[in-house]
Amino acid sequence: MAKRTKVGKLGPCTCSKFEVGVTVDGPDGSEPDVTIETTGCDKQTKRLFAQGHDAKLTSFLVRAEIDGKEVRYGRGEGTVITSDAVTALKSVSEALAVKAAAMLAKAQERAVKKAASKKTEPTPEPQPEQEAAPDNPHGHGQRIKVGRWTYPATVMPQGSAVYHTPKGERRVAEAGKWSLVEEGK
Repeated sequence: MAKRTKVGKLGPCTCSKFEVGVTVDGPDGSEPDVTIETTGCDKQTKRLFAQGHDAKLTSFLVRAEIDGKEVRYGRGEGTVITSDAVTALKSVSEALAVKAAAMLAKAQERAVKKAASKKTEPTPEPQPEQEAAPDNPHGHGQRIKVGRWTYPATVMPQGSAVYHTPKGERRVAEAGKWSLVEEGK
């Protein structure tokens, strides 16, 4: 059974004490330009966080770290500035820091996979379809059915059919793996 909350004073949700921002030096040594974002929380609670705001804060700080923003904790003179979401969350809860570290690791894995997929060979440009041989009874520009989809295709003399997917990929359907679609169907 869950513990009951003791009757006590309401206080601000802990997530309202965090900010993220970017500090950019002003032109010619003038005042730096500071852009600050908050969670926008104005909830009052008897606990450390309002319901669900621990997860809201964790994802907010992880996104900030990924975007390269500074994390600020506290208000006024006691403000602590760091660029690390895990360090900032350790000031509140070790469990939230562990959760943030796991989220950052997963985000880095996704970034590596995304970068690796962009490094693969580019999809070749679709080649213009070759004219079918004159002895081909089906000719050029027929429609074939491959699986449950139909495509405009060129039927080749050896029985295969060349077609392009909606994404522009050129494919060859071997003989027996496709059927000719009659006009009007």
